[in-house]
Amino acid sequence: MEKRISDEKMKNCYLQRELDMLKQERTRETWLLKNDLHNLEEQLKEQKKAHQDDVERLQKVVTDTEEQFADYLRQIKTMGEEKERRHKELEDLRGATQKLVDMLNPPEEGKTSEQTLLERLLGASQKVASFLTEAPAACVSHALAFVKSFWPEAQLEMFAQGVAAECTEEQFN
Repeated sequence: MEKRISDEKMKNCYLQRELDMLKQERTRETWLLKNDLHNLEEQLKEQKKAHQDDVERLQKVVTDTEEQFADYLRQIKTMGEEKERRHKELEDLRGATQKLVDMLNPPEEGKTSEQTLLERLLGASQKVASFLTEAPAACVSHALAFVKSFWPEAQLEMFAQGVAAECTEEQFN
């Protein structure tokens, strides 16, 4: 029996030692796991911080891009309004020009002009210029004819050649 007790004590000692070793191993593994967990948490914090900086930078880029997009939309709207206003103004000018050209240089009846509106406008300006140079001479001629019809003995031949531009009123009298 003593042997048995001694064997049991030995077995208990052996088991106690094994238990202590397992406790130490478990403590060591727990410490290693806590260390790993702490290191992983630190890495996670660093990655969050790095990614947070990236996220903030990207959010700023998105905000700036949205502002630029809004500015571009406003510019496009303004340009569209300006284009419409200029188109209306062009149509108004085209209509007024067409009326003026038709008045000064009317198209022949039954025919459509093959000239552009600009060509017809340039031709009309030449007609106005010739009218402005010929009209005064025609008016003077008609006025002199009118004077001659009421006063046949008037000597009007000197007016036929015209009066020099540098002629003063005293020289004319």
